[in-house]
Amino acid sequence: MMSAPVVVEGAVNIIGFAGLAAGTAGRLEIDGDLIRFTGKTAYGVIPMDAVRGMSLEHSNKGLMRGVKGNVASMAPQAGQIYSMIRPGAETLTLFYVDERQGFHGAVLLLPKTSRQSVLQAFDQAGIQPASVMDDRLGDSLRPDGVRLAARGHRPREHSVRINLPGSNGKLPPAFVAATYEELVVQLRKSSMFETVWRQGDIRSDDDASMLDLDVTQYKKGNAGVRGALPVVGMVAGKTLIRADLRFTDAQGTVVVQREVKGSVRMMGESIAASKSLAQRVSAALKKEAGHFEDAALGYDTSHASEIANQDR
Repeated sequence: MMSAPVVVEGAVNIIGFAGLAAGTAGRLEIDGDLIRFTGKTAYGVIPMDAVRGMSLEHSNKGLMRGVKGNVASMAPQAGQIYSMIRPGAETLTLFYVDERQGFHGAVLLLPKTSRQSVLQAFDQAGIQPASVMDDRLGDSLRPDGVRLAARGHRPREHSVRINLPGSNGKLPPAFVAATYEELVVQLRKSSMFETVWRQGDIRSDDDASMLDLDVTQYKKGNAGVRGALPVVGMVAGKTLIRADLRFTDAQGTVVVQREVKGSVRMMGESIAASKSLAQRVSAALKKEAGHFEDAALGYDTSHASEIANQDR
């Protein structure tokens, strides 16, 4: 047990930290039992024993903001210089489960000076980093690999379970986590399904359909090039993710299978390709909605409040 928690000021929740909105900035605290994130108006906690995998990778901070960013935007040459330099940072990725064993992915941006202390904090908690996660985190990091329905739970129609994307090491852990979280967000927004379950959630009904995404190609791209050279950067700096989408019904029949892709061509962070990919998945399922029964538009909205509170 550590004598004092590791405190990291200037952390940013990119996506997925328990109870926090994307983009929340604040203080991250790590001790032997809890990971806490305190923002100006929000607070989130992840129990250390809920963490199933973590990664800490060197990254680049976003394009210049604040005073320097405003100056850069008014001076094209300065803007090119600042965009290409992009001071370093660390990307912390966490895969964790909630109290219902549903999987979550969180991606945080940390100052580069915090690297050693953060690694030490997780090491003392018995959690070792992995630069490349095993496919779907590996069987040892999955809850049990079996969908279970809670006792007394009445199966509902038109539900889907989203599995963690598989990538065979092609996709960085942060992108895997972001893609998974964006899939949950996009499919809940789509109104195609009455209930969207996370992988491992013990409440998942037996007749839930299954959504799997297997990454086949990842082009890293370069946000600095896209910011510095808007026209050339659309090609030279493009970030691209290709994946095979597979939607399976409760009987195990594959009813939708096709390639989807997400990308970032313009100025912006490369991880936004994960959101683009999730949006393409949602659009692909909407297009095919008439061909399978488990994705019916216009479902009974009596359970809408429960859906909205699934992760609270």
